[in-house]
Parts: sequence; C-alpha cells; structure tokens
Amino acid sequence: MHHDPDIRVGLVGYGWGGRYFHAPVIEAAVGAVLAGVVSTSETRRVELGADFPEVPIHDSLESLVATGVDALVLSVPVPARESVVTAAMELCPLVILDKPFATDAAAAMELIAGARAAGCRLGVYQNRRWDTNITTLRSVLAEDKLGTIRGFESVFDQDEPRSVESRTSGGTLLDLGSHLVDQALWLFGGAAHVSATMIWTDTSWGINDSAFTLRIDHSNGVTSWLSADKLAPRANRMIRTRGDAGTLTLAGRDIQAEALLKGQRPAQSPAAWGIDPTDGFLVANGHMGKVASRQGSYHRFYELLADAVRHEKPLPVCACRAVATMQVLDAARLSAAQDGLEISVFEADIGSCRWC
Repeated sequence: MHHDPDIRVGLVGYGWGGRYFHAPVIEAAVGAVLAGVVSTSETRRVELGADFPEVPIHDSLESLVATGVDALVLSVPVPARESVVTAAMELCPLVILDKPFATDAAAAMELIAGARAAGCRLGVYQNRRWDTNITTLRSVLAEDKLGTIRGFESVFDQDEPRSVESRTSGGTLLDLGSHLVDQALWLFGGAAHVSATMIWTDTSWGINDSAFTLRIDHSNGVTSWLSADKLAPRANRMIRTRGDAGTLTLAGRDIQAEALLKGQRPAQSPAAWGIDPTDGFLVANGHMGKVASRQGSYHRFYELLADAVRHEKPLPVCACRAVATMQVLDAARLSAAQDGLEISVFEADIGSCRWC
C-alpha cells in the first residue's frame, strides 16, 4: 500500500510552548515528523537532548531550513519574534505561528500582507479547537441533541500568578482569550457585536490584565459568554451550551494540557490520551443523562497540516481566518475601556486567499 511521505516540521524555540505543546504533539501526529529544533539556549538544548535525543538541534533558521523542511513552527513570544517571522517567511513556504499570532488586528493584517508578498502560507496554531470538551461538544452538536443553539458559556480559570507577571504573555485576554474566542467563532460563526470587562492587576513591571468577561453576539443569533481569570483560587474549566431542545454542561479538567505539562506524551498512550473521566450532563425533554468524554487530540492540528501540505488543501487554521479572533479581542479591549460599551464588529477586508 502506498503511503504519502511524512511532512518535515521544523520547530523554532524550545521554551514552555515548544517543549510541551509542540514537540510531543508533532511526535504523535500521523503524517508529520519533527525534523529539527532551533534554540541558542544551552538549557533548552540540554532539555531537547533529553526529551528527543534523535532530533537535531540547530543554531539558526538557515541551518534548519537547509536540511529540508516543509513547515516552520515559531514558538517564540510575540514581542520578540518580528524579525524571526520575517526571516521564516522568506525561507520557508509554510509558517505556523503560536497564538496570539499578533498583538492586534492591524498587526495581523501586516503579517498576512508580508506572507503574501513572500509567497508564504501563514497559519496559526489553535490547538484548543481539539480540546477534549470542545471535541465532546462538537459530537453532541453533530447529533443535533440540543436543537437550535441560543447560548454558549465558556469559563477558563487558572491559578497562574507567574503568567500575569510575565511581560510576554500579553495578559489574560490575549493569552486565554485567543483560545476562547477562536473556539466560539469556530463553533458558532462570526461576531456582530462584542462587549467586555477586564480586571487589571499591578505586577513587578507594570499593570497587566488578569481576568476578563466577554460577550459575543454572533451574526447567526447565538450569544457566547466567555470568561477567564489567571488569579482564581482554583483551576476551573466549564462550558455550557443551551439550545431550544436541551442543555449540555461539561465541567471536566484541562486534561491534555495537564498531561503535557507533566511530561506525558500522546504518542506513548494514544488510546487513552485526551479522555476526561468526568462525564458531562445533557438535559433534554425533562430528563438528565450523562455524556461520556470524546477523545481530545491536539495532534489533529498537525495531521491536518500534513494533509494540507501533501494535497494542497486549506490549512487547519489559516491566518486570514484568524484575523476575526484578533478583531474580537480588539473590540473587547475597546469595550472594557468604555465601561462595557457594545462594540460593532465588521469583517476585515483581507482580499482573497488562494490557500483557503
């Protein structure tokens, strides 16, 4: 039987994101292989050698690209990566950026224009589309057990004061908000109006946003309520979806991220990976029943990426589509600065994308 060759993925950066949320995920993806890592940090190089002794370590983008790669993944903080992104787009025909892929929609548009000028496909790593609870919700939606959707609530609380102190996190809205907004838009379509409140916290270097509550009025009539707090007394992950025929509540854990941060790797236990032991609850027709967790799979992003490369299909998350998330985050920031004023959102004019 003929099998397509694996795509070769080069990873730039082996910090928190590269080590825990890219390398082991690429390893688990059918059709992709981690071809090499760029890092100049001696500490990171030692960690990579211990984690993946067979993966070559490079000092530069040029050195990695010279070995032959199909895609470059940049796991580098937004404030420090502008020159790296530009160089990567000139060297490789496909570049994937960590979220948030820009600080705002205007910067995102500039990146897209730069990629098009370089003839480069630009994608965004939105792995949480394959969160366990989102995968479970999508399965229930596909079975039409909720009827017409009216409302969606998503809560993502953490006890992570160190990330609030970090200059590179961009604050809770850019960090966790990038995920929650992307999920809501992916599930329920574009935004028409946004309103938000934000909580600001003094840090050792200045003021950073530690929590937010955000409402999206989708163009199709669904209302999403999204909230996150990085200074919560305990971690809490909950989503509730209400339709005219039923309500689904999922209140499990952030199971994949927890496992990855403990050093577990999906390739080592593929059958058990990404399954939350906590059942969800579906209330429909006056009856409540349990809903078992479906299997989450961050590595699905890279499997779809491999398919896109080999068969010239759309990227799993193209940058031109991800601009919508940045627009909502911009509107939320503006709304919060005006005491929760409702802000209208208009689709960005990015022109046609030949890769979507």
